[in-house]
Amino acid sequence: MTPLALQLDVRPVLGLPASAVLAVAFAALLAWTLWRRPPARRRRLLLALRLAAAAALALLLFRPELVWVGRRPVRGQVAILLDASSSMTISDVAGPSAGRSAPSGVAGVSRAAALRQAFLSSADVFGLLAERFVVRPYAFGSHLRPVGTLAPEPADGRTDPGEALAELADRSTSSLVAVVLIGDGVANREACAAPADAAARLRARGVRVHTVSVGSPEPSDRAADVAVRDLRAPVRVFVGNRAEVRARVAAIGLEGRRADLVLKVNGRVVEPRTLTFDSPAVVREVVFTPRLDEAGLARISLEAEPVPSPGRAAAGDLVASNNLAETIVRVDEGGLRVLYLDGSLRPEGKYLARALADAPELDLERRLLVHADGAPSPDDLDRFEVVLLGDLAADALPSVLVQRLADRVRQGRLGLVALGGLEAFGAGGWARTSLAPLLPFAVRDTDAQVPGKLQFLPTPEGRRHFILSRDGAEAQGRQGDQGFESLGLLPPLSGASAVGPLQPDAALLAAAADGTPLLAVRDNGTFRSASLTADSTWLWVLSSADPEGPARHADLWRRLVLWAARRDERPGADLAVLTDRTRYLLADADRPADVEVRVYARGAEAPPRVRATAPDGRTEDVPLAPVGENEWRAVLRAGAAGTWRLRAEAGSLAADAEFLIELQDFELAALLADHEALRALAEAGGGTFSPLDRLGPLLRELAAGGAEVSEPAERRAPLASGRIYLALVLALLSADWLLRRSPSGRPS
Repeated sequence: MTPLALQLDVRPVLGLPASAVLAVAFAALLAWTLWRRPPARRRRLLLALRLAAAAALALLLFRPELVWVGRRPVRGQVAILLDASSSMTISDVAGPSAGRSAPSGVAGVSRAAALRQAFLSSADVFGLLAERFVVRPYAFGSHLRPVGTLAPEPADGRTDPGEALAELADRSTSSLVAVVLIGDGVANREACAAPADAAARLRARGVRVHTVSVGSPEPSDRAADVAVRDLRAPVRVFVGNRAEVRARVAAIGLEGRRADLVLKVNGRVVEPRTLTFDSPAVVREVVFTPRLDEAGLARISLEAEPVPSPGRAAAGDLVASNNLAETIVRVDEGGLRVLYLDGSLRPEGKYLARALADAPELDLERRLLVHADGAPSPDDLDRFEVVLLGDLAADALPSVLVQRLADRVRQGRLGLVALGGLEAFGAGGWARTSLAPLLPFAVRDTDAQVPGKLQFLPTPEGRRHFILSRDGAEAQGRQGDQGFESLGLLPPLSGASAVGPLQPDAALLAAAADGTPLLAVRDNGTFRSASLTADSTWLWVLSSADPEGPARHADLWRRLVLWAARRDERPGADLAVLTDRTRYLLADADRPADVEVRVYARGAEAPPRVRATAPDGRTEDVPLAPVGENEWRAVLRAGAAGTWRLRAEAGSLAADAEFLIELQDFELAALLADHEALRALAEAGGGTFSPLDRLGPLLRELAAGGAEVSEPAERRAPLASGRIYLALVLALLSADWLLRRSPSGRPS
């Protein structure tokens, strides 16, 4: 080692101030004992011995060292970073027998296997590199880890080359001279640093970062795949309805070829379909509308049949696991009885009745009260769950019927929906009835009509409400804004009934641009009522600007009735267990999903018992907390991928539910290698980019470089340590003791 500097260093046992105080105190004590009763003879010798002992003990306290600081030659290190993520299992690399000129139709081997073969082919060159340098292999995926092999198992679910390079920079010494990063270039996680920034950091320290690409960057017969992604379906539908099932089908390397899709409900094929692709890389959205005729849980799956190979040697799908996607839909019983009372034949009543009559879960009875004897009897109300009041004056109904209607609504036994019109609300004399206090708006005798064209615009609260959502799920932010933007294409409503202010427990769901209220709902925990102040939603059915106008019209009225009957939340069974969703997509297995579990049990005196069964058969009890009458809630943390099952038991009753936990596969979302990312990484790191078949020449170039580097080093020579020094201190103290105890050394 060549010394660059020589210095004296101390490392006090008790810290510098405390050691100094202790040394001075010890010296003073020795001097005091000497001069307190000075001996007649040999006083100078005793003084010298004690001062020497004090100095020796002081050195023990301060522990001084001579330090030579310099540099020493060492062998340089080369770090080889090997991609060990699951994307390395993709078989899109030409086999070893095909060589670089292999046609695209030749079946490939996996990227990991091609990497192993490349190192075997370059064994001699790698041996030369290992002779001259210290070669340290690492595997990286989401993190960097040392390995003892050049063929690590490709099993990591994420790839973060930025964090791998940053970790290497943190743990490496100055002897690191080069980094070789080998992989497909795909980065689907950036936890702490961008790859280029981490490579530039190494370059600033004099470390060159080289990259080697594995995998095909372009679609071909060898790099061909079809995948089913993002399967979406309603959380809940009613028996007899059609569920809108959407998915994205991604295809690469299938130009001019086809893929067969099969939609299944509970294992039964309901709709096959064939897609033909006209470009090398394409994503198609497909929509299915299966009719669900059985109550319970419907497992819906969409599968892409494996792509046939165009030739004997060509490969089919790169990845088989992405050909299938599944979800679960809850199918509830229908049979909801609805009474629609109207005062005249008009377009609104015609199209409203047609929309509700087409809903399989609804049983509609419409009555036109042209004559007094057309009104139902008070006892007739017991047969219905929802009453719609159309453009009807209050005196068109017998007062006893109005009172019976108000009583049943107040008790929560009947849902109420009031419609606008020339004789509705205050204009129809409803302010003086017992029904008026139950509506969302205050009703006043002076209210008349609001003329003009009124666009139906959902409020922020309306966008989150079951009635106006696209998928039928309750709020909680799960529904997007699709559908709300296109409401602007619907014809405006031609006027509305004037109403008073909202009741304290009511919510405004839609209004016109000038603030005119159009739709409000009220739920006080016991009863539900709704008011739609317009009577011209039938214009939506005849809209030419929006082809979905008829569907939107029917959906609005159907949801309005279901909400009024509490069919948006509570099931009709005596015991039911539900989850807020039936499919959960996880980005990280270490962060389980919070599954909201709700249990309904009519007349139960104690909470039902709920047990969850994980996909591996493990079971656990789910503790419930009461949230209302005959209703309990719990949050289950579920992280294991697969189908989970819930079973609720209350006395002799039992109910079941299922939901899916699906881990998002980031590694197989992008099947093509990203060579451009590797080029940019090598440029930022001051190194070179090479394809896998040029691994040997790259290793040879590294081996030809300088193998010796120097690193900081120091040598320390303790001045007051070791057995000899301790023996010297003991000898001084012993000599002092013997001298004082000898006859000639005693005081006179």
